[in-house]
Amino acid sequence: ADPATVSNSIDWRLAIWQRVIEVIQQNPMTGHGLGAFPTMEGIIPSGEFAGRLLAPNHPHNMALQIWVELGVFGAAIFALMIILISFRLPEPSKLGVPGFLAAALAGQFLAISLSFDLWNDWLWACAGILAAMFVVVGRTEADDEPQPERTSEGLKPAVGQKVTAYQR
Repeated sequence: ADPATVSNSIDWRLAIWQRVIEVIQQNPMTGHGLGAFPTMEGIIPSGEFAGRLLAPNHPHNMALQIWVELGVFGAAIFALMIILISFRLPEPSKLGVPGFLAAALAGQFLAISLSFDLWNDWLWACAGILAAMFVVVGRTEADDEPQPERTSEGLKPAVGQKVTAYQR
């Protein structure tokens, strides 16, 4: 990705990522510190985007930003977090409407991670709203389920409700 031949947004992004990789190679293990990338300027020397910043504001890739700022240790923790979350997800059929909201949250995270930076305010505002909706809808669905009846012998399951080991 040669910055001088950049002619569209996609090529510019590839040039930005090339610059980020160059910066990562300068200090790959520990990174350059939080918020350091925007201070590393570079100007596109010629071509259609001449005079513009090579990497304006942020690396336009969350994973690369974490690596450039926190080093391989930060990148490894980020990757491990994604893997651990992925293996903790329940079956989609058990989630109902909250599952769709969780999928929207995951989709947002994926799209944003390839386009914007980690410290983007509106990203975290949208994620917070989706997470709150996930919790509220989940609680609403739980309130709509039939509840077990309390008797002197313990809990008696409601009609159509499975008895779990916890209720016995």
